[in-house]
Amino acid sequence: MLDSHQQHGLDNVLGTLDGVRVEGNEVVGIIRFSSRPELAPLLDDVRSGIVQHLSVGYQVTTWRDRYRRRGNRTRTAVKWTIRRPLS
Repeated sequence: MLDSHQQHGLDNVLGTLDGVRVEGNEVVGIIRFSSRPELAPLLDDVRSGIVQHLSVGYQVTTWRDRYRRRGNRTRTAVKWTIRRPLS
């Protein structure tokens, strides 16, 4: 789990997302935060509901393309998989 999609530097690693699965229309998982002391305020904000959302990496495996009159294409992801961390 990264701070605001920042991939450079270990300081941006906040923790990891374990046991990720899809249940109906929801993605469910367990967030395991780093125990570094400087992350305590962030963990407090998560617990109190101040921080409620996160972004999860995914890979689209099937797209649906639609074309409009002027040739504009709209692509919609119809099948995707959650990217899991490398082990």
